[in-house]
Amino acid sequence: MFKNKCAIFCASSMDRNQKYLSRIKTLVSKLSLEYQIVYGGANTGYMQHVAQTVKDSEGYLIGVMPKFLQAKELRFDACDEWIEAENMNTRKEKIIEMSDCYIALPGGVGTYEEVIDILSWMHIGLLQKPLVLYNLDNFYEGLLKQIFRGIDDQMIQHSLLDSFLVSDDDDEILQFLRREKDELYDIYDRNRKPLAKVIKKENINKLNQDSEFYLSTYLVIKNSFNEVLTQNETNKLVGGPVQAFESSREAINRHVLNELGIDITQYDIPLINQLTINSEHQNFYVLDLNQNDLSIMHDEYSFRCIIDIRKNSNYTDLELSILFPEEILV
Repeated sequence: MFKNKCAIFCASSMDRNQKYLSRIKTLVSKLSLEYQIVYGGANTGYMQHVAQTVKDSEGYLIGVMPKFLQAKELRFDACDEWIEAENMNTRKEKIIEMSDCYIALPGGVGTYEEVIDILSWMHIGLLQKPLVLYNLDNFYEGLLKQIFRGIDDQMIQHSLLDSFLVSDDDDEILQFLRREKDELYDIYDRNRKPLAKVIKKENINKLNQDSEFYLSTYLVIKNSFNEVLTQNETNKLVGGPVQAFESSREAINRHVLNELGIDITQYDIPLINQLTINSEHQNFYVLDLNQNDLSIMHDEYSFRCIIDIRKNSNYTDLELSILFPEEILV
């Protein structure tokens, strides 16, 4: 059985001519061959046809529905798995949380609500899962026009457009859903205040060079001769950007594991925040501290993790984090 789950949002009613039905059934049949299907559990309208198509395709169907809707006998009883929600909000939250990707079919205000919530969470980096708006008969052109208006008025980050797909091409949709998760970075101002924005790794060059910054972390281990002992295969410092909703500690753990193959999660990493220094045209800078400077020396080695927010090579703000025991080099 497939592990990944695809949520399908659609209406519990149908348009008069049922003009979307054939295409919807075809797409749902294809999705059932690759995903467990999660939906709102209803036995009416397009939701009923989605559910029945999954079962006809021998797919795995998960229904999520509040108690009060079940009391109205709106439940599709042939679901392979049933999740009872307390209310409409928890229903939506459960579907979004448990699913790995989302498809919004033509629908009503409930579908719009689900789409807007997902887009909102994507915009601030809270969600990194692919969303498709199934644009049959240009159904979502109005919403797309409104999003572009927000971008033009600088109220929506342009990078949001990379997070979802508007299409009526089934093959394009399936390929989009299969893509790997994007690497996202939180954006800060010059004073390290979060801007409630995220940006994709490939769009870093689109940052406003005067007001938008992202966070990076590096591990530096030096000996008494001021020689850097931790370098990766390309002779560069170990470390890199901190991803959205990732702590500096988690980031340096990830970078060290990926670049050196060393798991340092077992070690305590005390952080010293707001230790700011001027780097003068350097991307990073290492202070040669001693015990009197709040660092801890271990034999001939000092262990330091540097955190910086940078816009380019002409400006860098650094924070210092200390320290790792010598054993990680063994």
